[in-house]
Amino acid sequence: MTLTSPTYLRTSLAAAMTLGLRPGLFFRGAGLDCLNLLLTYGEGCQANCSYCGLSRDTVSRGEDNFIRVEWPTYTVEEIVRRSRDGAASFERVCLSMIMHPRAVEDTIELTERLNREIGLPVSVLVNPSTLHDGDLEAFHTAGADMATVAIDAATPELFEQHRGSGVTGGHRWDRYWQALEEAALVFGGGRIGAHLIAGLGETERELVALIQKIHARGGQTHLFSFYPEQGSKLRNSLPCPSGHVRRIQLARCVIDCYLAVDLQREIDELARLTW
Repeated sequence: MTLTSPTYLRTSLAAAMTLGLRPGLFFRGAGLDCLNLLLTYGEGCQANCSYCGLSRDTVSRGEDNFIRVEWPTYTVEEIVRRSRDGAASFERVCLSMIMHPRAVEDTIELTERLNREIGLPVSVLVNPSTLHDGDLEAFHTAGADMATVAIDAATPELFEQHRGSGVTGGHRWDRYWQALEEAALVFGGGRIGAHLIAGLGETERELVALIQKIHARGGQTHLFSFYPEQGSKLRNSLPCPSGHVRRIQLARCVIDCYLAVDLQREIDELARLTW
């Protein structure tokens, strides 16, 4: 039997542990405050991003090849029941789309159900390539109070290389930015965000400039560090250098916490004065 949404969803390993569905302990008693959920279909994701373990051309599939952790699959009924029993520490639900013809309608249905039955705020990680006019409004009406967009690559050229024509992936940079700007209109400033990945070939200046651009549109950045996933096109590539991602993470904190009006401009001015 194929385990498919909207009856089934995948959860992060941390969420499965918090729900009591998998054994395990968090380091130093840390807890998880966001229930991460991912749509799932027998056909998989129809995108072909070079770095992703869920991509269409992935060499091997399984529960352990997405963001380096297992994403086991459970019924929505079981997830809802365990989320409501009082043992979980969740403060929010994040529902992530993948590229599939049914993803929009299933996301609307699941957002409404999760919001109603768990009673927590719901964020939707949208897939702009499958969105049509009115879909973001439908997510909002169904109960989502935030929307994020996984732009991932820092420049149009890198986006095209890793997500667009370079891998016959079907995603377009302009469409992703359009979706982020539309989300700002629907959900409001401070209720949108973007995922970015450090280590796909960008410079630190390029990534900081993009974080600043997202912030100027009322969004926050969720920063990830590239690591080669098994089966992906970049499986033999080197992971992102730790210094690179740490400097970007510091810059992201300065920007998103309003500690600098325009960090890149201030860095440029400091460099000029230093010389």
